[in-house]
Amino acid sequence: MKRISIRLPEDLIAAYDSADGNRSAVMRRRLAEAVVDGELSDVDADLRTLAEAEAAKDEARLARRRGSFRERAHSFYGDKWSGGMTTPDDARDMAVSWETEAALYGADYVAFLDAMLGWFSDNWTIDPGRRPEWPDGSVFLGLADPSQVDVPERLIGTVEDELAEGRTAGEIVDKLSAFHPESVARRAVALADGGDNVD
Repeated sequence: MKRISIRLPEDLIAAYDSADGNRSAVMRRRLAEAVVDGELSDVDADLRTLAEAEAAKDEARLARRRGSFRERAHSFYGDKWSGGMTTPDDARDMAVSWETEAALYGADYVAFLDAMLGWFSDNWTIDPGRRPEWPDGSVFLGLADPSQVDVPERLIGTVEDELAEGRTAGEIVDKLSAFHPESVARRAVALADGGDNVD
């Protein structure tokens, strides 16, 4: 393969340098997205096919993460509950990344997380003899109320992260539209960007 160099702002270089794993893979993934999205012209058919295959794999990874979200969150907080050292305030503090991920997937996932954190707070006590067993995940499914979730408000943090990584509003809307109606995705981007419309 041929090495190339590009000029980038310092903050973007710092973010790129902090990437987990292979940094070249990050750049190859972005270039593959550009091929699939038609941003690059004069791309031969084989490269386009490879880029589309990579994009399909990425979409499958995201779908798998969505499918395992409740199980992962339930297990994580179940371990914290069993340990007895995590207070409800600690549990909420640790929820930031979980909330960002849940918002990406939709109201059902945010409501599940909210139900779990609410139960954690309502039932926690320093006395282990009075603390009930951590419930099965189906209990939280039953407690979850997606109608109480303002998805665009919850998505703002996710959108802000995407904007900071240099993605355009249109790219973010496309990504969010995998799990949300396009109108919800556009509203979230508008709220995060401080504007009213997304082109």
